Amino acid sequence: MLEMFPDRGPIRFNKLRDAGSVINATVVFLRQNARELFVGYIALVAPFAIIAGIATALYFRRFGALISDPTALENDPLLVLDLFGPSYFVLLLGSVLAFGVGQAAVSAYVRLYREGEVGNISVSYLWDESKGLILPVIGMYVLYMLIALLSGIVAIIPCLGALVWFGFLVWSMPYAHVVFASRMTESSSIVEAYQRARYLVKGSWGFAFGSLFLSWVLTAVAIMAIAIPVSVILSLVFTNSVSASADPTAALYAAAYTNVPIQIVSMVAYIIPALAAFFVHGRLVEEVDGAGLEDELDIFDAGIEAAPNSSWNRPEPGRGAPDAPSGDETIVDPDETLPPDDGNTGGFRGGRFGS
Repeated sequence: MLEMFPDRGPIRFNKLRDAGSVINATVVFLRQNARELFVGYIALVAPFAIIAGIATALYFRRFGALISDPTALENDPLLVLDLFGPSYFVLLLGSVLAFGVGQAAVSAYVRLYREGEVGNISVSYLWDESKGLILPVIGMYVLYMLIALLSGIVAIIPCLGALVWFGFLVWSMPYAHVVFASRMTESSSIVEAYQRARYLVKGSWGFAFGSLFLSWVLTAVAIMAIAIPVSVILSLVFTNSVSASADPTAALYAAAYTNVPIQIVSMVAYIIPALAAFFVHGRLVEEVDGAGLEDELDIFDAGIEAAPNSSWNRPEPGRGAPDAPSGDETIVDPDETLPPDDGNTGGFRGGRFGS
């Protein structure tokens, strides 16, 4: 069952924005909450990213041992199955957990932010909120990957099949992101989130795709800006620590270990499209449901005293507040100035004046 999730943070998610404004809101959100968000995110994701990095090193060590003796592989082709040992499955498990925990951490931070908890979100608080979101995130991720792989069967058709498959991946991208955001905030199941995404994206696919595409471009730029200097430094360390005559197994082993920090950087960069997905979802919700109108009506109903700076009671530029009536002025009852009732039932009806 859908629920109205609060939106009490300094930056509103349920707001009408274009694609450029979505990216601007994402960047401003990151800039204003960088310390609180990144500290909690890295604290939760780093252990799993390190496990994935170590498993990568062990996997490449096995791979190096396999290619170091080509004759053995020629004599026994089944040796290639050694690549799919425990290290390979630990690598897969660590990567999936790192991604799942990372996306759950971003979702948990957005939920707490929208509940007005910004500034009070510690690592333990973020973890408590994230725990219940990890399995739904991983489930959606695995389900989408299976759908993408199964749909790739059409790629066996020469040329046309590959184009159809690529078109499906492009078409489904906005739906996948909105399903993710809906499941994390308002939907209680993946089926309900998918139905909600179909309803929201319908008629706004171009906006959703454009916004998310720009967020992924920004992600790629962020990864390159951070990972390239890190790669250069680690490559220098690697080349100075491994001699040219070293065993290729040891060389691959050392190279894999140097990629551990890069994996953590890559995981951090995935914050950008995740946040963009929530802003896109909020814009679509506002466009379809008009959730933000309820807050304005609540302020209006509470009276002008609740909002002294409201635009409803703001004087026109160059005009001050009206003078208070003096004691000798006669105050006329507004009802006495009304024309007599002639029985006409006219008024403002259906967007126009008149009966």
